[in-house]
Amino acid sequence: MPFLNRKGKFLGLINPVDLAIVLIVLGLLGGAGYKFLDHRATAPVRTVTFEFVAPAVEPQVAALIHVGDLAFSPKGPAAVATQGIFAQPVKITRVRVGPYMARVSTTAGTRERNPDPYLKDVVIWAQGSTPVPGGSIDLAGEQVRAGTKFWLASRLWELYGTVERVRIE
Repeated sequence: MPFLNRKGKFLGLINPVDLAIVLIVLGLLGGAGYKFLDHRATAPVRTVTFEFVAPAVEPQVAALIHVGDLAFSPKGPAAVATQGIFAQPVKITRVRVGPYMARVSTTAGTRERNPDPYLKDVVIWAQGSTPVPGGSIDLAGEQVRAGTKFWLASRLWELYGTVERVRIE
């Protein structure tokens, strides 16, 4: 049995152009259904706290970071605009600034950690509320997972570091 008959109908039932239009409309309806029935919309909103470590920060930048600052991911707003997701900023709840422990090689071939006289390590504890579905935690415009690299910024500063710990309350 040929797919197109003498009248040009697919399987003798429908015109190929009409079939293409029906498939496009069904695809659009499926995409809209997925968007509106997204699992994040039904997930409970929870408070998430994470510890963020930024090594080798210049002291004048470290001095700008304060408890109570609102922060976000600087690469997040572009993703938010394209994906239509609203990213909540996080609030800085605690900040600790200490000496940057540089790793140096010795003449004996070992590696030691020595404090840098200028640069600082900045540890930030940040907190925000977000829907927490089973799969991932999206906060400040990025996914928050322990061990991942993360950008964090406010109006006055921007840091790149690692998420060390995540706690869901």
